[in-house]
Amino acid sequence: MNNDDILATFKKHLSGIEEINTSFTKAKIYNFGETMKGVNEFIGAVQTINLNLSKIKDLIEKIQWIDDLLHTETNMQTIQLIQQEKQNYLSNIEHLIDNAKFMGIDLFDVELSCIINRSEFSINIANPINFINDDIYEYCANKINELNILQSKISKCLSGESDTTNISNVNNIKDELLNIFKS
Repeated sequence: MNNDDILATFKKHLSGIEEINTSFTKAKIYNFGETMKGVNEFIGAVQTINLNLSKIKDLIEKIQWIDDLLHTETNMQTIQLIQQEKQNYLSNIEHLIDNAKFMGIDLFDVELSCIINRSEFSINIANPINFINDDIYEYCANKINELNILQSKISKCLSGESDTTNISNVNNIKDELLNIFKS
């Protein structure tokens, strides 16, 4: 039974109902569940995101090096070759982002979550291409650190170690990163 059938049934039973727009945008959320298989899949997705962000960060370093080289180069033919190389790196970044999937699940702009020992873990990594004009390198580095902290918390939760921070509140990761950089 689809939404239109349900709405038609409601209209039969309720008088005076007006036409309602039923096209809502859904937030992309994927919950891996509480089973060990779900936990393993969540960890695999987190590791895959981490790997993709690391590759993107490495490509950005190369692009930054190329930009520095372009400022000093005067030969037009060499400049064109360097610009083509930069475009290749940008294409590689787009390819990494477009194909960042784990078991068919998109990894960017999707909230991924699972429950481990009654503690909920979730992560949502925005598409790095949104930061291409800002500091995409810094964004990737921060998200890699965030993912490493999340993996550490998951490891502690799975091993039964107690943590002085609240494991179920993964949103405190940003505060922890700030504390790390202040030290």
